[in-house]
Amino acid sequence: FETIDINKSEPSNFIIDRENIALIPPFKVLDGFGENGGEQIKVARASRAFDSISDFSKRGKVPEKVVNQLRELGAFKGYNETDELSLFDNFDLFDIDNVTDIFKDILIKLKKKYNISGLCDIDVYVNYDFGMIIEINNVYKYGKDIDVKIRFHIDSYFMNEIDFDPDAINLYDDLYYYNNKYYTMYNKLWDSNIIYKDCEDIVNKGIRIK
Repeated sequence: FETIDINKSEPSNFIIDRENIALIPPFKVLDGFGENGGEQIKVARASRAFDSISDFSKRGKVPEKVVNQLRELGAFKGYNETDELSLFDNFDLFDIDNVTDIFKDILIKLKKKYNISGLCDIDVYVNYDFGMIIEINNVYKYGKDIDVKIRFHIDSYFMNEIDFDPDAINLYDDLYYYNNKYYTMYNKLWDSNIIYKDCEDIVNKGIRIK
């Protein structure tokens, strides 16, 4: 016998795991949890895969007592308590292998929800004052596994594209004009587009007004 599988177990019938030559128990074997509870779980997972233990509990309408039973049985292996991703736990930006593993782990957690598989092509733009912007450019699908190709843009400029008002020039810091548009260094107070690509061209090739 295998343990209960929250993504495969049926409400009341055992099913055969042909790959591992074993039986997967139904939800009704849990203490205090009947067939109707199993049906609720089945309906919830049919809409989309569970993201976390709390997502399973909430959408499957599973009592905490039953969740604790499943936790003790090891049914939540690979699931976080919540669907919040702690990207910066043990995060060392200068350890490329470490960062790659973190991104791969995140994508594996999101795999079922967003149907991600294959090679994920990622650009990471890092600004030490404001944080980072992560851009997934393409997902080249092959097989069922996840692999990651990451390019790091360290100490990138973050800028705002703005509608320039000459009467308010004193409000702007580091104002640039480039390709018929106005830009200023990023300020979270500006309600405007954040620019993080080609900012070096704006700074080096554009006209600095202020």
